[in-house]
Amino acid sequence: SYTEFQEWLSFDHGKTWKSMGAIQHGGTFGDGIWEPSLHLDARGKLVMDFSDERDNTTHSQMISQMVSANGGATWSGSHPVVASAVQADRPGMATVTRIGSNGGYVMSYEVCGQPNCAAHLKFSKDGLHWGNPASIGSWLQTPEGYYLGNSPYITWVPNGTAQGELVMGAQQIWDAVNSQPAPVDYRGVFINTDGGHGAWNWAPSAWPVSTASS
Repeated sequence: SYTEFQEWLSFDHGKTWKSMGAIQHGGTFGDGIWEPSLHLDARGKLVMDFSDERDNTTHSQMISQMVSANGGATWSGSHPVVASAVQADRPGMATVTRIGSNGGYVMSYEVCGQPNCAAHLKFSKDGLHWGNPASIGSWLQTPEGYYLGNSPYITWVPNGTAQGELVMGAQQIWDAVNSQPAPVDYRGVFINTDGGHGAWNWAPSAWPVSTASS
């Protein structure tokens, strides 16, 4: 009959945990809150992004954000960071990573309501401000015309350069020409060495995912 986010805090590096109770409330399917994701902004504030259906007459789903300046003891109200002007669009499944220890931030998310829930990106200098919420961000594909869809996850890894590498995975890899699974579906990840702004290429994943069973 409802959805809510429960929070626990640890003051001893995860050995024990203290319940802080429910910190956000929603309805059930079609009016719920889902998929919370936490990161620290450039000033050490704790930021939570989550999928939000509560404004469903205007946005079937949007990505909302709430902020804590005291490590999760108290939280701000929520506000949209990705809220398409198209009611049927459903941005969600947000993850955020920082480019190095002093760089900007990248948010990845799916936009369902569009073909194959294509993955999109938004950028922030401080991990808190993401520009106009009505913008659904940039769409990415490889030179072969492959793109990611459903449940994207982005992370940054060092490679000896200032920019390092952004590595992005998702449930499936699609071919933009025919909107069918790409030949490397379930076997690849996307790589970028230009802070997310330049070309993306696919690389073999660390392991193949079996599709022998439904």
